[in-house]
Amino acid sequence: MQIKRFEAKNMTTALRMIKGELGPEAVILSARSLRKGKGFFGSMKYAGVEVTAAIDIREAQNKTGNSVSTNTTRTKMLNSQSNYGNQAPEPDNNWSGDYPTYGRTNQKIHPRINKVDSRNHRALSLLYQQMLAQAVDRHIASELIDEIKRIPASQDLVTSGDLNAHLKSILEEMGVWVDKNAFSKVKPHIVALIGTTGVGKTTTIAKLAAVQTNRRKKRVAVITIDNYGIAANEQLKRYARIIGVPLETAVNNTELKWAIKKFKQKDLILIDTPGISPNNLSQIRELKSYFTKLPELQRHLVVSVATKEKDLSEIFQAFKEVGVQRLLFSKIDESNTYGNMLNVLIRTNIPLSFLSCGRKVPDDIEVGSVQKLVDLIFQIKDLDRKPLTDSSILKANGSGQVHESSIKRSYFVANKNSDVYHHTDCKWSKKIKPENIVQFASNREAETQNFLPCRSCNPERLNSDDTKDLRTAARKFSSYQ
Repeated sequence: MQIKRFEAKNMTTALRMIKGELGPEAVILSARSLRKGKGFFGSMKYAGVEVTAAIDIREAQNKTGNSVSTNTTRTKMLNSQSNYGNQAPEPDNNWSGDYPTYGRTNQKIHPRINKVDSRNHRALSLLYQQMLAQAVDRHIASELIDEIKRIPASQDLVTSGDLNAHLKSILEEMGVWVDKNAFSKVKPHIVALIGTTGVGKTTTIAKLAAVQTNRRKKRVAVITIDNYGIAANEQLKRYARIIGVPLETAVNNTELKWAIKKFKQKDLILIDTPGISPNNLSQIRELKSYFTKLPELQRHLVVSVATKEKDLSEIFQAFKEVGVQRLLFSKIDESNTYGNMLNVLIRTNIPLSFLSCGRKVPDDIEVGSVQKLVDLIFQIKDLDRKPLTDSSILKANGSGQVHESSIKRSYFVANKNSDVYHHTDCKWSKKIKPENIVQFASNREAETQNFLPCRSCNPERLNSDDTKDLRTAARKFSSYQ
């Protein structure tokens, strides 16, 4: 047995190289996309593919009549396996390419890959679809699935009950991290909330002040530099009076420094800032001038979780000039999709600080956690208790939001690029890429969408009168090709 790794600009070229060097009998062990370059929200740079293939030397000898030393072959095989198994995946915060293709696998060479492909294929399919429904970037979803496939074969994704823990660990390795000490012990700790209009900065300031004052017994002061939002200032004054914390207003950098000096004996100083459009560069520069020569000040960018991906990119790029050190997501309660949080946390490698989920002061805020992101995005706590052929499939509507009315049971699947549907236990269903899967609850549902039964898993249905019209239509369509 000989194992070799090939790199090429695309899969077609890689397969041509494999066939030319190892012959037509070679089997694919694994394939992954190669990435290069790094950007916050720019386009992903695709560097090609890496494919690992193998050939049984003895079979090749029988067919070609060539003679190769068995000891030499065994040595090459062991060396190749050793190199392949010990090679650590390269850390990379970019994602490119589609969902990784499942290749044919020799169980003796790499039992882990075969186990994931067959036994856990449906679990991975469900997980991948759930991520897309939650607006997780396709490249990030593919990367995460790649990491799950590296889990040892002894751990069954469906029945172990550890999938949540695996997801948490993988996300941390991919760059998602949380500032567990959002408010340091250095006194005073100075925090400014920055962001666009309407994301809830003022309410969040009130929540943090109330929590730290009443529950943490900290000495807190509030400063506002919002000279535009009169209503917001009045609201903040009421909150400060109710909570019992002092409030100062600053109109420039000098007054801000004076206010900070005034509150130097406090444990925490919270600074409310005006809402600024990412297109208003002059106001962003003005905000930046407030923070000049204040290195101890920590800036949290407040972003509504309902913000569209493109807008989120523009917001981050604009406020990057001010300096973004933490990410705080607000309005968790106003959205059903949370993938944007994962996308921005991975792409920027900036830690998460808090999650705000309503208008109640001080209840509707919590310290962020990777586990909370897993719970919000993946929603797979009960996946290990359900049989794969009876799983609830999450689907998204046009906006990407998941609704209870769109959840159904899946007993049959098809490749959206094909005209044949299969039972979920059929060997051919395991070969469908998850992003191409279409699910059906019954034969009738599949056939009303013009899919024909599989010859392998449903031959009786294929030859029944119920599918006669479909077969006739398929023959007519083929005659026109």
